[in-house]
Amino acid sequence: MGTTFHDPDPEIPNGLVGPVDRVLVVGAGIAGLTVANALAHAGVVCVVLEARERIGGRLQTVDLVGTPVDLGGSWVHHPVGNPVRRLADGVGIPCRPGDPLPTLSAFDCATGQRLSHAEVEAGLEAELAGFTDALGGLRATLGPTASAAEGIDAHLAASGLTADALRRARQGLRASVEADAAGAAEHQSLEWLWTQAEYGGELFGDLPDGGYSGVVDALAAGLDVRLDWPAARVAATGDGCPSPRPPVRPRPEPTSWSRRRWAP
Repeated sequence: MGTTFHDPDPEIPNGLVGPVDRVLVVGAGIAGLTVANALAHAGVVCVVLEARERIGGRLQTVDLVGTPVDLGGSWVHHPVGNPVRRLADGVGIPCRPGDPLPTLSAFDCATGQRLSHAEVEAGLEAELAGFTDALGGLRATLGPTASAAEGIDAHLAASGLTADALRRARQGLRASVEADAAGAAEHQSLEWLWTQAEYGGELFGDLPDGGYSGVVDALAAGLDVRLDWPAARVAATGDGCPSPRPPVRPRPEPTSWSRRRWAP
C-alpha cells in the first residue's frame, strides 16, 4: 500500500454535525479522493465509486519506454502555499522546477523555420503580457458573453502584427489559454478568464518526481475505491441514500487501494 496522507489544514473541518452512517463519493479524481481522505481521517465510513478502471481523473501517469509521463495535469502551478505541494512534501515526493520558458525554442511548421529561444521570448511572451494587460478593456468592449477566442482575435486585430508574426502570436495566445484550462478558447469565457485566485511562486512551478501518480496514490491509500463502478443516478430518501446496486458483471470486493492496481 502507498504512503497515506492526512492534511491537518484548519480549512478542512474536523467535526461532524449529526449522525453519519456512511458517505458515498462519486468520482475518484483528485477532488473526490481529497474529500474521501478527509472523511476517512474523521472516522466516517466512506466508499468511492469510480466509473473508469483507474483513479486520478484528469491526472494520469503512464510508463513510456521506462519513463513516467503525465497525460493530464503535470505541474504543481504556483507551488508556494499550494496544498498539492504540501501533500507531496508530506509523503516524501521530491519536486523539481518545471518552468520550460527559460530555455524554450520552437519550430514553425508553416515556414520550416527554427525559432531560437530569443525569438520565442521576444514574440510569445511579449504578446502574452500585452493580452493580459488588455483583458479589462476587451471585456468592456466585447461584453460578458464573449469567448476567450473572440478576445484574442480582437486583441490581435489592434496589435499591428501581420503575416507570420500574427499567425505565431495567435497560436501562442490560444495555446496559453487552452493549455491552462484544457479546453478550446471558443468554449471559455473572456469575462472570467484568468480571474481565479492563485498561490505564490511561478506559474510553471514544480514537477513531482515520478509524475502525479504518487500524489494521487497517497490520497487514495487505505480508501475503499470501487473501480469500473459507474453511478447512474443518486436516489435520496428520508433516511439518506440507499446502498448502490453493483454492476451486472461480477467483481472482487476491494478493501483498500494499492498503486499496483492502476499501473498502466
